[in-house]
Amino acid sequence: MTNIGSVYKDLGEWQQALTYLRQALPIRREIGDRAGEASTLSSIGSAWRGLGDLQQALTYFQQSLLMSREVGDRPVQAVTLNNLGLLYQQAGDQQQALTHYQQALDILRDVGDRPVEAVTRYNIAMIHRAEGISTERSASSRSSSSSTARSSIRTSHPTPPPLNGCGGSEVKRPDSPVAAWSG
Repeated sequence: MTNIGSVYKDLGEWQQALTYLRQALPIRREIGDRAGEASTLSSIGSAWRGLGDLQQALTYFQQSLLMSREVGDRPVQAVTLNNLGLLYQQAGDQQQALTHYQQALDILRDVGDRPVEAVTRYNIAMIHRAEGISTERSASSRSSSSSTARSSIRTSHPTPPPLNGCGGSEVKRPDSPVAAWSG
């Protein structure tokens, strides 16, 4: 059930993902798979975030983080922290997003998960890039000649759109950071 839900999540079919992930959760609980339960909770949070219900997403991410810490599943902790970063970034709280991304990055370095580390570094870079553009735009409003030069630089070297998922998932939105996922 979790795998089917994850496929729908990767396709951006959030409601379908929720249907399968909600079916998987009691199964995980019944068999006592707390690590799998933590992973499923994080996936459910991602689906809620995809649907735009950030409060529901936050609830599931917090449950996942608590449980993954209790069972010592550091990779799921890192993915959940990255997902919390995405949530805060989507909510416009860049500082909270950076805090969660940094916590994820620390764990990812320790466990050696290079692919998700790359995802998290990319998400951090997207925030810094956006901050740089904001700073650049405010400075350019003071100088029209500087604005023209910067504009030509931006248009001659466009930034490729970020990915929306790991492992070859297709690009969904050109302004979205990368979502990490766990099995």
